[in-house]
Amino acid sequence: MLNNKTPIREREIKIPPRAIEISFLENEDGDGSLVLQLPSAEELAQLDSNSLQHISLRQLIKRDSLLIRERLHLDYRRELSKLDRYSDSSTYFVRLAGYAELINSQSEANNHLKKALALQSDPHFSHLLADGYLKVNELNSAMHLFESCDLTKDVYANLKIAYIYAAQEDIDTAKRYVDLALTIDYSNSASQMFRGAIYIWEKQFERAVRSFRVAAESRPSSSSALHVNLAAAYWGLGSKVKAKEAARIALVINPLNENAAALYSDICFLIGEHKAPIPYLESYVEWEQRSGDMWARLARSYYHIGKKENNRANLQKAFQALNNEKKLNESPTVWNNLALTVWALKDTERAERYFGRAIVLTSEASAANFNIISNLVALLIDARKYAQACKVLNSIIFDNLDPSHESKTIDRLILQKVIVLEALNERGQAISLAREWLETRIVCKEVEIDLLSRLVYHYSTTEHHLDVVDQYGPQIEMLTTDEETLPEGLRVRAINNLAFAYLVFDKTEKAWDLLSQLASEVHKDPYVTATFGLYQLREGNFDKSRRYYLDAVSLLSDRKTKNRFRQRMNLEFGKYFLRQGKYSTARRLLLKSKSEPLGIKYAKEEAEAILHELLSKKQ
Repeated sequence: MLNNKTPIREREIKIPPRAIEISFLENEDGDGSLVLQLPSAEELAQLDSNSLQHISLRQLIKRDSLLIRERLHLDYRRELSKLDRYSDSSTYFVRLAGYAELINSQSEANNHLKKALALQSDPHFSHLLADGYLKVNELNSAMHLFESCDLTKDVYANLKIAYIYAAQEDIDTAKRYVDLALTIDYSNSASQMFRGAIYIWEKQFERAVRSFRVAAESRPSSSSALHVNLAAAYWGLGSKVKAKEAARIALVINPLNENAAALYSDICFLIGEHKAPIPYLESYVEWEQRSGDMWARLARSYYHIGKKENNRANLQKAFQALNNEKKLNESPTVWNNLALTVWALKDTERAERYFGRAIVLTSEASAANFNIISNLVALLIDARKYAQACKVLNSIIFDNLDPSHESKTIDRLILQKVIVLEALNERGQAISLAREWLETRIVCKEVEIDLLSRLVYHYSTTEHHLDVVDQYGPQIEMLTTDEETLPEGLRVRAINNLAFAYLVFDKTEKAWDLLSQLASEVHKDPYVTATFGLYQLREGNFDKSRRYYLDAVSLLSDRKTKNRFRQRMNLEFGKYFLRQGKYSTARRLLLKSKSEPLGIKYAKEEAEAILHELLSKKQ
């Protein structure tokens, strides 16, 4: 039995990719720290270790306002009043520098540190002043001070010089200074952490893991940033379970590390563990309610659990989280996700309005626009509003589509157009569009298989053309060999439809080669079970065939599909008895097939044509 139903796909909350931030040097508060930006976890999972691109470095500058700043000003002025008494004390000037830095007066802090260094040549004072220069972006002054340190002994100075070169994206030079720091102290945590970040830059994920593990073992306390780095390295290496655990530990160490929370949530999403990040995300948004990224990830988890378990309470939580995100940032993505959530809550009218709002907010001919339109069309198809869906597709997409534009979303829109045309009984247009798209620029493997399967369906039922089936059959067989990357339902449907087509043309050997791949689906999938019934009938085993067909009918729940299965069974049994010369039995079964009020049009027409031929022979 043929299955020509395409599951409505892409009903999935979309979140803009978030770069993974890899820390070179430990600085958890983000003040002046340098990070390596990797692609998102989703993008990184699709790359092999030799194709990593689009990574960048950026400095994070953050200045938190202090509630006690006024008190610090008073303390600072009190210390300044002691200048005459301690004018020859380097420690006094270092203390003044500390106060000046706390009240965000870095230039004053640097002046105090210069005086301290003039009074006492101390590497620690050099480090403090050079760091002060870095904070006001005086790189040359900072570099001069760090280079004046004894680089054969000073790990910190080497790492800071490496930091400056890395900030300028001169990774090769930075690496030389990191390696020098490691020769001084191989177990130094900061050096190993920096080296691991460089290994990630170089796409040497296994070496990065080793460096981060050494860094973790040599630290007196755990580090959230270090475990984020380790998680990213494991993820790049393909060790998904270890990546998840490292990201979780990073979040346990610092529950308000947004980088860790985002990475852990994204990893859990990509491996299908939607419940795992919820407690951590709930804790995060309890304390930090102005992060749209975290509200979006919390909504995504609740949405997937709610859909999988058909749980309205979780879907309502997803809606509330998205509503909180919308208050922070009213974007097309948020409205699209709200629409998907209320659709899952069975409120299709509101979903349609939300999709409309999302489309209004997007620029025309953008990827986001196409994705939202695809979701809207899927909603209209689901509601059987085929004419409206066709109007949306025609007016918004196809009249203005750039012929050179290639994307999986465009392919899905083409598939939806084919589905809509079929539903509107414009089968000829649907077939022409499918063939045209397959011959030009299709990029989505799933859509390609679906369109090929529809063509095989058409040319083995409505129009009988074995040459077309032979043309597309090898393509389907080749595309369905990779079981891991395809939705199982699509693979089974494509193989089953092709096997059915071969049976229509009495190519039983070819059909069996395909059906043998679906043996595990017999007595589970009604369409596959019915096709096994047709195979047994072609082999002359009527009783076995009947058992398969009746079992297939019993696996179905809705009356319309049950009747259509019986209609097809009666058609095939009628043809079987006709070949046996049992005309009376054949006629009775063919009449049943023809008269089925809920039946398939092509089956009715075929039964009617055979009956007409029988009547002509009698006359």
